[in-house]
Amino acid sequence: MIRSVLASDLAWRLSRSPGAMLALAVLVTLLILSLFAPVFAPQNPFDLATLDLFSGLTPPVWREGGRAEYFLGTDEQGRDLWSAILYGMRISLAVGLVSVVLSMVVGVAIGLIAGTSGGWVDTVLMRVADAQLALPAILVALLIDGAARAVVDVAAQQSLAIPVLIFSIALSGWVQYARAVRAAAMVEMRRDYVSAARLLGLGRARLLIRHVMPNSIGAVFVLATVHVAAAVVTEATLSFLGVGMPPTVPSLGTLIRNGYDFLFSGEWWVSIFPGCALVLLVFAVNVLGDWLRDTLNPRLQ
Repeated sequence: MIRSVLASDLAWRLSRSPGAMLALAVLVTLLILSLFAPVFAPQNPFDLATLDLFSGLTPPVWREGGRAEYFLGTDEQGRDLWSAILYGMRISLAVGLVSVVLSMVVGVAIGLIAGTSGGWVDTVLMRVADAQLALPAILVALLIDGAARAVVDVAAQQSLAIPVLIFSIALSGWVQYARAVRAAAMVEMRRDYVSAARLLGLGRARLLIRHVMPNSIGAVFVLATVHVAAAVVTEATLSFLGVGMPPTVPSLGTLIRNGYDFLFSGEWWVSIFPGCALVLLVFAVNVLGDWLRDTLNPRLQ
């Protein structure tokens, strides 16, 4: 299987695109570093026993006062920034990927129902989608987070922070998948093979799952690639605003927020380095997603 992928036309096109190759290399490197954070990180930022408050706000190793064991310096709690960035990137990627998968599942299901049903079902579903498009994703996530905080007690808010954040991002992103799948499904429903399948007595559910859906979700995976970057940015934005990850969970957003208070007092590294990691991650995903969209678009061939 790996040999067939490497020999495919997509791999050949990738080898002819230096920008996409560089983005893929950066993305794979960041994924390996974050997935195997305990191997590459000298410190576990979740383990309070390893934190040294007297080492708080230690500058990077190349500045005066820097220490070799803290290459990128430390934050105000004495957490090694390199370790915190690796663990934080793993959390940010996990939130982004899970929320995108959830958005894709909901959007594909709604798009198939709307595109194959027509009539008032299609009208109602698409009007709901249009209404949600009028609201920014950040505002939708803020409303859901605020409602969850009002319902859940304070003791359970921290444990439910990640599920609420994933649900908030997923709910604000399903519309794009639904509209794309609906348009493709409406085209597929006019194909001759659908009419033939109906004449043969194929059930509606089986027709949708085995025939219409595989031919309607081609563009969804390219859309999901770009949406991962948007989901990671949304998580970082919400965490920076204080309604995402709790301060004790070192996602990229919380690290940037924690360092913001020290940005203008000289300890710039606490916020700048996590911000650079976020920019590098989002840039690599966006470049790779744009390349996939252009490569798989038949109009550009």
